[in-house]
Amino acid sequence: MKVLCSHCNYGMVDVPEVELSDRMWSVCPECGAIYIWYVPQDYQETFHRDNHMIKGLFGGFGSGKTTSATAELLDHAFRTPNGKAVVIAPTVKQL
Repeated sequence: MKVLCSHCNYGMVDVPEVELSDRMWSVCPECGAIYIWYVPQDYQETFHRDNHMIKGLFGGFGSGKTTSATAELLDHAFRTPNGKAVVIAPTVKQL
């Protein structure tokens, strides 16, 4: 599905068909506006509201850790000029 870009009112922006799509964002081909389609679950919302400088995500397979962390990192990047973030994992392959 596509929607009209609310920024330029010209470009057509792709909207993911399913809620758990492998892509949580789209870009307007005309003006470059970025649309984030991520909608957090209740437990993910709690993580996002936490204002600590250092936060961790823990949970079982398929619990939304990667999705939450990616959304948090994007939010930080968009809101913090010259901000810094670290993404770590035990091995390069896991990154």
